[in-house]
Amino acid sequence: MRELAWLLAGLPRPGSRIPVWQAMTCLNDALHRLGHLDVTYTQALLPLGVDVAANNHFTATHQWFKLTQHDAPQEISVSAHFSASAVRPDPTAFAEILAQKSLGVIEAAGADEAPAEAPDPGAFAGVLLADDELGALHLRCTAPEWSLDLAAYTTDLVADAALAFALRVPVSVSVLHAGTITGH
Repeated sequence: MRELAWLLAGLPRPGSRIPVWQAMTCLNDALHRLGHLDVTYTQALLPLGVDVAANNHFTATHQWFKLTQHDAPQEISVSAHFSASAVRPDPTAFAEILAQKSLGVIEAAGADEAPAEAPDPGAFAGVLLADDELGALHLRCTAPEWSLDLAAYTTDLVADAALAFALRVPVSVSVLHAGTITGH
């Protein structure tokens, strides 16, 4: 796995929402211009502070994922890395909040660790967390598709769920396409 792109998106004003979806949409457009690339992993370093469900794009997109026809569900592995000094949310409770906030698009369950094929988040550019030690939370999810849109949607959901657990430190959110689920 190789790092293909790194985008830095600044905040127009303190406390505003980071434009995860817009950044990944621009990235998706640029990648399509290069040719066919299989993007299997995204990572975003996010400040927290704004409820993403208040974003009109978010509510319209969950409806899109529910309406489109999909061949087979996809397994998505999600990891959130944050300062080790922050209180780690319970993975099961976090997964329940994420699934609830997805409005039925994503099923989620807590996991003990990231899958073996997941890249080390510290190996990529943009890991700016101040602590040498990182806390981590891992989830296994089932989603209707794998796309950069779904990765952005999932990233926004993780950021929103983190707020429900009063996690206010920057969070590095990794989303990995772990494969197609057969026999589902």
